[in-house]
Amino acid sequence: MEFEQIPDEKVLKEVFNQPSMGIAIFYPNFKYEKVNKAFCDLVSYSEEELKKKSFVDITHPAHILQDTEGVNKIISGENTFYKTEKRYIKKGGEVIWAETFCSGVKNELNQVVFLVSFIFDITKRKYEEDLLKSANALSLERELIIASQKEEIQLLKEKLSKTQSKK
Repeated sequence: MEFEQIPDEKVLKEVFNQPSMGIAIFYPNFKYEKVNKAFCDLVSYSEEELKKKSFVDITHPAHILQDTEGVNKIISGENTFYKTEKRYIKKGGEVIWAETFCSGVKNELNQVVFLVSFIFDITKRKYEEDLLKSANALSLERELIIASQKEEIQLLKEKLSKTQSKK
């Protein structure tokens, strides 16, 4: 079957209802218009609750400035998309990590009328990266301690040797 033969609405519904990625549609004022179940599950809000919020409301404070700048560059036409790794704050206050890809949809006047974000949960990956960084830091610290101890042992041996040679 050729792509042109697939009804647009059916294709959009299939894509929108993908359980593997969150999808959020929002306006240039950052307010959500439509979100899929995967995104609702990710942030623990219902679609109705999210429609009363903007992405700023559920974005970790450390990422708000970068996110708003990235989206504003899409709206202004400076960029066509924005991709980032960011933290979201779930309804209960838990913080999760997500990779977010955002793009604008324009009208016939070439103005962005809404934006679409695709959101992938990367919390587990970020946790594993942090564990690896911690393990590497501990390994380096252990190596420095061992090197320091070897130097101390060598100095003590030299001191002992000098003491014994004086006798």
